[in-house]
Amino acid sequence: MSTLKVNAIEPYSGGTVSITGGTVDNATSASYATSASYAVNAGTAATAVNLTSGDKVLSGGSINQQFTAPGTFEQKLFTTVSGATISGKSYNNVTSYFGDATPFGANFSDYWGFEYYDGFGYNFGSEFDVNGKEVRMYTQASGSFQVSEVKTTDNYNGTSQISLTSPNIVVSGLNNYADDSAAAAGGVKVNGLYRSGSQVMIRVS
Repeated sequence: MSTLKVNAIEPYSGGTVSITGGTVDNATSASYATSASYAVNAGTAATAVNLTSGDKVLSGGSINQQFTAPGTFEQKLFTTVSGATISGKSYNNVTSYFGDATPFGANFSDYWGFEYYDGFGYNFGSEFDVNGKEVRMYTQASGSFQVSEVKTTDNYNGTSQISLTSPNIVVSGLNNYADDSAAAAGGVKVNGLYRSGSQVMIRVS
């Protein structure tokens, strides 16, 4: 195999260039080393130690992250955002990760987690967690300990369920009908919801 020695590489559109042994001294600062159109051989160009700060654009390709699931109470952290504020409230724990906290339940076994909290005291904020068993959305109100949660769960017995927990449940858009016959005439499906005055009804026939 030939050895290629250069002082500078201009935008290159030819075939694959293989570099064997040694190091590429300026690869971590060269604009061409971080652009997908010039990083021809991803196996050698995409090692994490060579990524530089700043925005990167990948055009016409994909990045495949491969890793082994973490152990109990371990995480693989992917994003951390600083300086997040909403309506004057600061959020200092904004992260996404793959983690495991099995002692807290099977829904926290090898799961993707997205957290958006005031801090690591978890006084208020929201999170979204998902694994093969359960999808969970959770919000803890600021100024109180009120919690709202929606979960879809595989019960591992041939059944699944959806669970809704909240002190304030708002259902809007239900049409008003006197009974199931009127609801059917109005287009409500069997097992569909409608209201009769202030009562929420389920059409059964």
